[in-house]
Amino acid sequence: MTTAHTINTITVTIFLTACSGNLLITSLGAKLFGYDISWWEWFQAGVIPGVICMILMPWFIYKIYPPEIKATPEAPAMAQKELDKLGPITKSEIYVALIFVACIILWATAIWTKLHPTAVALIGVLACVVTGSLTWDDILGEKTAWDILIWMGTLIGMAGLLGKLGVVAVFADFVSNFLKGYDWFWASFFVSAAFVYSQYFFASGTARITALFSAFAAILVAMGAPIPFTILLFGLMNSPGCTLTHYSSGVTPIFFGVGYVPQGTWWCVGLAISVVSFLIHFWGGVLGMKLFGIL
Repeated sequence: MTTAHTINTITVTIFLTACSGNLLITSLGAKLFGYDISWWEWFQAGVIPGVICMILMPWFIYKIYPPEIKATPEAPAMAQKELDKLGPITKSEIYVALIFVACIILWATAIWTKLHPTAVALIGVLACVVTGSLTWDDILGEKTAWDILIWMGTLIGMAGLLGKLGVVAVFADFVSNFLKGYDWFWASFFVSAAFVYSQYFFASGTARITALFSAFAAILVAMGAPIPFTILLFGLMNSPGCTLTHYSSGVTPIFFGVGYVPQGTWWCVGLAISVVSFLIHFWGGVLGMKLFGIL
C-alpha cells in the first residue's frame, strides 16, 4: 500500500493533468505572472525526477519497510480469475480508452493547437456522453467534482486579486529580506523545502498550494528567479509532501483507510520517503529544465 500510494503521487510530477493541484499551480502562475505553463513544459521538467523516483522508490520502500509476504506465486491465477469474471471488453470501454488517449494527445500538443487543458477535458466529457459511455445523471452525480470546481474557481479568483492589489508583492518583499545573502537558486532550495514540509499543517495538497504558492513564488521571482522555473519548481514540489501524513492529499486517506499501515508507521516511513523524494525532485527537476532549455 505504501509503494502504491507513493508511485501514485509521483505521476503528479510527470503529467500536468495528473491532479487538480497541478492545474491550480499553473492557473495561479498565469494569474500572478502572466505565463502559461504548457503540458509539454511540465513533462520536460518532471520526466527525469519522475522516472528516477518510479525506479528507485519501490526498492527504497522495500528496504526500509519490507513486506511480510515476499512471494505470491498464486497472484497471476487470482488476477486471471477476476479478469474472467469481467468478461470481454465492452463497446463503452473501447470508447473510453480511445477518448482517454485522444485527450492525452491533445494535452501534449497544446503548444501547437493552443487548446486549453480545460477545453480538452470538456471535449473528453462530451465525447463520453455522445458515445453513451456516460449519462448526464452520471455527471450530475459527481458531487465531489462539482464541489472542487466551485471552490477552486473561487480560490483562483481570490489569488488573482491578491496579486493585483499588491498583497503578495508586499509579503514577498518582507520575506526576501530574511533571505538576503542567498542568490535566487539557493533561496529556491530552502523555499522548496519549506513548501514541502508545511504539508503537515494542511489537510490536502490543494489547500497548501492555495495558501502558500502565490507568496512563495512571488518571493523567488522578486529575488531574480525565472518565472517558468519558479512555477514548475512548485509543481515538482507538489509530490514529495504527499507521503508525509495520512491526510496529505486527496488520495492518501483512501490508501491509509484500508488499514494495512499503522498511522505511526505511515508518518515515519512517509518522512523518509519525502526526504529522498524531495532531493530527487529538486535536483532532477533542475537537470531536466537545464537539458530542455527551460532554465
